[in-house]
Amino acid sequence: MSLIPPGGNVIYDGDCGICTHTIRFLRILDWAHRLTFFSNSDPTTFDKFPEVSLERSREEILVQDSRTGWYGGFQACEWIACRVPLLWIFIPLTLLPGVSSLGNKIYKIVARNRHKISAALGLKACKVHS
Repeated sequence: MSLIPPGGNVIYDGDCGICTHTIRFLRILDWAHRLTFFSNSDPTTFDKFPEVSLERSREEILVQDSRTGWYGGFQACEWIACRVPLLWIFIPLTLLPGVSSLGNKIYKIVARNRHKISAALGLKACKVHS
């Protein structure tokens, strides 16, 4: 029996520099291979997941848990942290009062400005969404 919960599917914005760098980092950390990554810039992603819209996948990272369904944004980040043992150090922080609310607010601000932030950091940034 594994201590690591079952994995799932992750859909991310393939046109976002911050997003693609984060996914590259997660691939390295995910030594248990609990996550399967799908870019929203790959048209076959939406053939596999017709219930997910391109618009939603541009607004937030999405994860699919086979038992409980879809999570997005900060909740998706928490879900991912539970599946990647090297990120378990952050889990107790999410249990502190107010952290979830603050995390949601910060996530939305970063997500809304991710292409501008990517460009400012010299990362790939899609001109269509900037």
